[in-house]
Amino acid sequence: MIPVKEALIAEVSNGYRSLVVVVLSPLAFALVFACWTIFAVLGIELQEALGFGDVAFAVL
Repeated sequence: MIPVKEALIAEVSNGYRSLVVVVLSPLAFALVFACWTIFAVLGIELQEALGFGDVAFAVL
């Protein structure tokens, strides 16, 4: 049988990990979405400046 103190510590630890996941997941998504948006805006200029065709730009 697990002592009450150890069970309480385990429960708090699991709750903390869940909170970290809930907070960091949207932040990571927002960061990736911002990078994708910036790349989409600058992508056409980059394609012309680097002289890439459609296929080369798609690979980039």
